[in-house]
Amino acid sequence: MEKYNLLNDLGWEIYPEGLFLFIKTLNDRYHLPLIITENGIPQFADRNRAPFIVGHLQQLSTVNRNIDIKSTGALTYPRHITEGALALQYIIANGKIEGGVERFGVISPKGNRVEYGSETRTPGAFWEGVINDGTRFTLYLDRLQNDQPNVQPGFLGMVFYHNEQKWIRLSSISFEGMLRFSHEACAHMSKRDFEAKATGGDLTGGTLVEGNKKRSWSAKKLSLYGLWSIISGKPPFEKLYFSKLEGEHTGWKGKVLVRSPPA
Repeated sequence: MEKYNLLNDLGWEIYPEGLFLFIKTLNDRYHLPLIITENGIPQFADRNRAPFIVGHLQQLSTVNRNIDIKSTGALTYPRHITEGALALQYIIANGKIEGGVERFGVISPKGNRVEYGSETRTPGAFWEGVINDGTRFTLYLDRLQNDQPNVQPGFLGMVFYHNEQKWIRLSSISFEGMLRFSHEACAHMSKRDFEAKATGGDLTGGTLVEGNKKRSWSAKKLSLYGLWSIISGKPPFEKLYFSKLEGEHTGWKGKVLVRSPPA
């Protein structure tokens, strides 16, 4: 018979401010990084899930994600894109899962091995570029599958600006002699239209239009990035994978697919 606030379908009270108070207490007590690994709402009918998410994210808006670890020595967990994000983005944009298996591999249904499709492909490509005003960026592009004859497959892509440490989704991509891509306006950045020639894998003679300003840019392909198959010798692994998704912010990473048992 006590008074109560909103409840979820298990009868538990919803209290967004409690999340802030709890993490504030832990932070003041232990001074350690915190990760919230789960914060859902059991609700059969999807009535309040959206405002539930917004309300709890609102309570975290006091989190400082811009701490300079090198200068302060502070412990923090800055957000970085992952290969899992690339895989999920590709499957959503492509509308089917087959291409994801070829590019990213799949854990078998029984969970005993990692498998790749009969035709294994590098999961997209990366270029590191610079605009003539010194702005550095990383460009990611991947080609979508298309089963329709005589129709060119589309692309998906993103651009990462190093100073802002933010990824922006490309709204349009085309390649017909010239590579052209654009992204819409977002926080602290206007709409930008890029164009460049593809020469030996690198992007040269690029122009960038932003409002009434026009600048030049170029980019070099990360040729090491992607999946490599062993074609000679018998090392204990059959494939190598190297990735560098955000330049100096994450550096080069790698992994191997071992032969027996595959993992």
